[in-house]
Amino acid sequence: MKQQFALAPIFRDNMMFQANKPIRIFGTCKKGVEITVVFLDEVVKFKSKSDEFLVEFEPVPVRDKGFSFSLFTKKQEITIYNCLIGDVYLFVGGKNAYMPLKESYHEVDYEDSEIRFLDMNKVLDKQLKYAFNPQWLIAGKSDLADFSALSFLFAKHMHQVTKSPIGIITCNHFNASIFSWLGAKEINSHIDMYEYVMKQPKELALHSSVFYDTMVSLRAPSSLKAIILYQGEDDFRHPGLYSVALQRIVQTYRTLFDDQALPFIITQIAGGIYPESDGIAISKIRLIQSAMMNDEKMVYVASAVDLGDEENNYVKEKMVFAKRLVNVVLEKCDRMTKNAISPMYYSHNYRGDEMVIFTHNNYLNLVSHSTKNLGFTYSSDGKNFKEITDIKLVNNQIVLYGLKNAVEVRYGYLDYPVCDIYTTNELPLLPFRVIV
Repeated sequence: MKQQFALAPIFRDNMMFQANKPIRIFGTCKKGVEITVVFLDEVVKFKSKSDEFLVEFEPVPVRDKGFSFSLFTKKQEITIYNCLIGDVYLFVGGKNAYMPLKESYHEVDYEDSEIRFLDMNKVLDKQLKYAFNPQWLIAGKSDLADFSALSFLFAKHMHQVTKSPIGIITCNHFNASIFSWLGAKEINSHIDMYEYVMKQPKELALHSSVFYDTMVSLRAPSSLKAIILYQGEDDFRHPGLYSVALQRIVQTYRTLFDDQALPFIITQIAGGIYPESDGIAISKIRLIQSAMMNDEKMVYVASAVDLGDEENNYVKEKMVFAKRLVNVVLEKCDRMTKNAISPMYYSHNYRGDEMVIFTHNNYLNLVSHSTKNLGFTYSSDGKNFKEITDIKLVNNQIVLYGLKNAVEVRYGYLDYPVCDIYTTNELPLLPFRVIV
């Protein structure tokens, strides 16, 4: 007997729903079929008007005891077992979001049935087509060696802090570009982006729209706590279009998940070696990421710039950064902490040969790890740069001396930069570039 309806791929046993936001259950169906949905104490009956259906229930608080829900018609019934309601995070990105635990410096070392993982990367075949149904995994009961190291460590630390159920959904791939996470409509509607993508050789593995279509869109419009985007290592060839794409991802995903206040946390990519770069191309990407920071728009930046590997750009140490991400969520989404954002350039005052740099987002004092205030350079012609050695840190301000005829000042503006200036809670000063 042919099915009268089918749930979207994310609806599987052990799944996690987002607490305190609308509960949405959706899928495909025959037109005109009558479906009944039983969720906790609520029952909804409807007759489908198209080949898709969506049922929305009122927000539900955290529920750490497993429950089931059912959908049925006169000829078919589906029950999903052992569900929880907690906080659900979507991780999207490239190689450093993708890196599995077995390739990192970390192990599967946390067991708790309140932590659930869904790896959308596992739905793809070798041709990157949707071929397999994803499964929700449980920490301590499932083999997680192939799961994203960063996502696992984030879930572990978040659960240790909040003691609430945590759901992690990963949409990532080792060979991804910023264009991988946008739909064809968003790419095609921007003429420069469309023409650029169409001209690229296949070996650059841009995978335009592929992962958006096969991973991200399959799980919308379920509710989320926040989206964490870690993409940019392979985008240094197109910084201008990266900026456009990044802004469109935020707009598109908020519409896709039907939540215009959905928080976004953008990862400022780690330092590393990029053989095809000119030495500063990655810095352009980092500055674009920093520029996205906006409290009113609920877009935040967490930096891994100081956590890179000088030998490559595939960072095996993930714990420090996972904790930084957790702290950003705790401050910006839960109001449980403060000063979780790295300090960044705000403005400057340049008089004579002295420049004062004002920072914002984190108002703790700045300190130098080396005690030598390293990482600052300036140029008098815009081409040749000299190290600045006469520097004073005053609370959360930076005073630079000896800048004769300066036309540009930089900090940490290299693919693998010197990161020497931190807050007293060990967050790095974000790289910046000042044109005088």
